[in-house]
Amino acid sequence: MAVTNTSEQTKRTTPLYAVVGVGDLVVKRIRQTPTVAQARANERLDAVLALPGQVRALPDKAQAGVQSVVDQASETYGDLAKRGEGLVARIRRQKSTQDLEKQAKSTVSQARGTATTAKKSAKATRTQAKSTATTARTSAKKAADDSVTSAKGTSTSARKAAQATTTRAKATTTSAQHTAGTAGKAASDAADKIGD
Repeated sequence: MAVTNTSEQTKRTTPLYAVVGVGDLVVKRIRQTPTVAQARANERLDAVLALPGQVRALPDKAQAGVQSVVDQASETYGDLAKRGEGLVARIRRQKSTQDLEKQAKSTVSQARGTATTAKKSAKATRTQAKSTATTARTSAKKAADDSVTSAKGTSTSARKAAQATTTRAKATTTSAQHTAGTAGKAASDAADKIGD
């Protein structure tokens, strides 16, 4: 057992002994060399002795390098943002985009008009229907022909209201189709601006 412990201890201390042995060999050679060689050795020794300081400075150098990369990335990001802003401005100024905005406003206006017409038509139809119901109740004693005439008036009124709503809806559809065409042209023109 004593041999094993000594062997393990030798294995653990061997690297240390090797370093000490190298140092001893260097000192021996330095003593054997002339003064110039000793000066060179001293320079090398000084360089070796400066290594720990250089190693300690590595984190600061690494941090400075990282900061440099971060600064470069920030600058590149800013440049790209300016480029993108310029592209968006050019696209907004192009005629097809401005035409698209006008056409879209027109379509929205047409849709609002269609909704208003539909509401008014529905209200008129409701009013006419109430009137017909009132007429039918109050004139139950009158002949059936009077009720039929009143119902025909309601039917005509409802038909006219539906026709007006249909006309407005068609106009809105046409406007929406124009908007879609203008949007396609604006998108095509915008695609041409990319990379300018």
